[in-house]
Order: sequence, then C-alpha cells, then structure tokens
Amino acid sequence: MSVWPALGVQFAFGAIVEQVVGLSPEAPLIRRLLEHYSTFMKGLVSLPLNIPGTPYARAVEVRNYSKYIRGQISA
Repeated sequence: MSVWPALGVQFAFGAIVEQVVGLSPEAPLIRRLLEHYSTFMKGLVSLPLNIPGTPYARAVEVRNYSKYIRGQISA
C-alpha cells in the first residue's frame, strides 16, 4: 500500500522537472535529486539532532549536495 504515495511523488516531481527545468525525469541527475528530496523530507519531519546517522543529519548532507546538483543543472 505504500507504493502509491511514492509513485505520486515520483510523478509530480517528474512533471515539475519536465515543465519547469525542461529536462527528462529519467535523467540520472534528476533521479538522484528525487532520492535526495525523499531523504530531505524524512529529515524535515524528524527531531532536529545533527548527530551522524539520524534522519536530520542525512537531510543536512543532502541539502548541501542538492545545492551542487542544482548548480550543475543550471550550467
């Protein structure tokens, strides 16, 4: 049953990427960005403890990496 929400997020993310950025949602860079988005959202709703291994710490790492990916997309 948890497959449907994941497919919905993937579809919405793909539509946004295709319409706004103009890239294919199947591109490897975009797939990684979607994975990082999911990790970031888990960290967003977790307890804000920046201890390695916690969802919040992973979200902080992903946020920094996502800035790098956005730079590559806009270049």
